[in-house]
Amino acid sequence: MADKKLMEHRKRMKSKKPAMIRQDWYKKTRLAKVWRRPKGLHSKFRHRRKERTGIVEPGWGSPCQVKGLHSSGLEFVIVNSPAALENIAKDSQGILIAASVGDKKKIEILKIAMQKKITVLNIKNSIEWLAGKELGMEQRKKA
Repeated sequence: MADKKLMEHRKRMKSKKPAMIRQDWYKKTRLAKVWRRPKGLHSKFRHRRKERTGIVEPGWGSPCQVKGLHSSGLEFVIVNSPAALENIAKDSQGILIAASVGDKKKIEILKIAMQKKITVLNIKNSIEWLAGKELGMEQRKKA
């Protein structure tokens, strides 16, 4: 688990942080919202005029000890198969079940995670979810 004070500090910083989006992304549909540095000669964004949003700078970053952690303070590991659960430290790591995993394998992964008491970060109530999916699977088999 990460330090609670650092996690609180990160949460406070992220709440104040502006959306780091590309200049004029709304003018052309082909431009994505991802950050690109403004390079124009007369760019108000580059000159950091006060009416513009924030620009990417080191001061907006999270503390190094908690950078890249889940909001619960656990390091997350993306899991694609039940075999990947063997090398997970349950006290400092949690799992995220990959989006490409189907329901049948997801049920299998959840059962093993519950037995080993591993935290699943992308399913809020795993017991309810599991019961609902198993019920749905049985109904599909009957039909």
